[in-house]
Amino acid sequence: MKTLKPLCIFMCIVMLICSFPFYCSAESPAYSQLMEQEPVFVMDSTFKGIVDFYKNASYGEILSSEQCNYINDKVAVNDKLVDCHVYMRTFNITDAGFYTSEAAKEMGGEVYKAVKNEISSKYIKCIARSFSISVKGTLDKRTGRYRSLTVHFFIATGESNEEREQVIQQLVKPAASQWSELDDAGKLLSLNDFILSGRFAYDMEQINRSSVYAFVQGGLGVCEEFAGLTALFLDEMGYTNYLVTGKVADGLHIWNMVQINGRIYHLDILHNTAVDAEGKVGQITRDNLLVSTEKITKNRTVDEKYSHLSSLAIYDYAFENTPSEIVCDIFEKNNGMLYRIPLFTTARSLKDLIGLDGFLFIESPSGESVSDDSYVGSGCNLILNVNGTVLETLVLCVDGDVDGDGVAAQSDLDVMSDVILRTRDQASDNLNFFCDITEDGCVTVTDYITLNRLISAVADYKIVMGIA
Repeated sequence: MKTLKPLCIFMCIVMLICSFPFYCSAESPAYSQLMEQEPVFVMDSTFKGIVDFYKNASYGEILSSEQCNYINDKVAVNDKLVDCHVYMRTFNITDAGFYTSEAAKEMGGEVYKAVKNEISSKYIKCIARSFSISVKGTLDKRTGRYRSLTVHFFIATGESNEEREQVIQQLVKPAASQWSELDDAGKLLSLNDFILSGRFAYDMEQINRSSVYAFVQGGLGVCEEFAGLTALFLDEMGYTNYLVTGKVADGLHIWNMVQINGRIYHLDILHNTAVDAEGKVGQITRDNLLVSTEKITKNRTVDEKYSHLSSLAIYDYAFENTPSEIVCDIFEKNNGMLYRIPLFTTARSLKDLIGLDGFLFIESPSGESVSDDSYVGSGCNLILNVNGTVLETLVLCVDGDVDGDGVAAQSDLDVMSDVILRTRDQASDNLNFFCDITEDGCVTVTDYITLNRLISAVADYKIVMGIA
């Protein structure tokens, strides 16, 4: 027993010596002090689970006072020590035994980059001054793998939870409640006017940064504060929204993107006005209010990490002169269908004939988008979509096209024959309408003969034109 006790002590010492932090993004007094504290909450997770948490959590959850250790102290920001509100969240890695020292260090670096990217698209980006991660564990010298791993993730912010909540309760909620009965356009126009009404000015010296609380209190801020306050309003009004970064001219810039009725738009309220030499706002526009990437990138670039999100913004929001229904004198509209559409009509030409460019979309019967240079066929859906809201859908009926490929051929005769002989399962309620070539209300041999003549005429036309 006497020989075992020193051996056990020796092994424990070895284990303790191997417990050390091995990834940290910056040396800051606040981080060191927080590491010495007992965690107020420990979340069981894998490395991937950490990223998922920050990806799905709100900024309130990310900086929860009940789950994060907190201190107000110095943090290194751009090589300078500045006062910050610092939050430390602690994770216990549940699959520690899978990792060697090098593997854990590599995963720590990947988690740091991934979490920083996830946070960058949320409001917290506008108040975050610095990020850091520490990964430490107890290594089993015999196996070279960890017995336990603990991850501490630090976020240093320019404002506290209490200050942010004060902005929400005293400014954001009261203003947003006044717009609750407005439609989407009214809400976003009101927000645009509210922020640019003169209560806020651009900080030409760029001193006030990374604190929407200071922005609201002092009325001075840069793009971070304008975008951050916008994000708080969008959250309050229930819109899914993001922050994106890029460049305007040669300067770094941050602005918002927002999702409305399934469509994503760019939203840069700061650039909906011009500021004078003192930073005061001028005439209000909506030049950068709910616009596409094509429009927003005429005078700026979007950072690569937001390229996928930006690629989804393909529409400009229509604020007025929007149609409420499909009106067309060229074709016959009745009972949810559009008749008398000629064979070999492309989607582009159909849209041009009807008008309403930008609001009309054509889908196949299976719901796939029909490209502009493709023929429309019987059974395709013509959709009136205004700012993501479908106002009307019409089923297309192309003369002589029974099987829905937009042309008249033997396959159409085969379908019609089955309908006449009642040997085909009536999979579509509209099939009889497509087969009723003579428009007498029923499908008979007369329709078959008429369609056969039409197909022959089309074939003869192709031979004459040399396109057969």
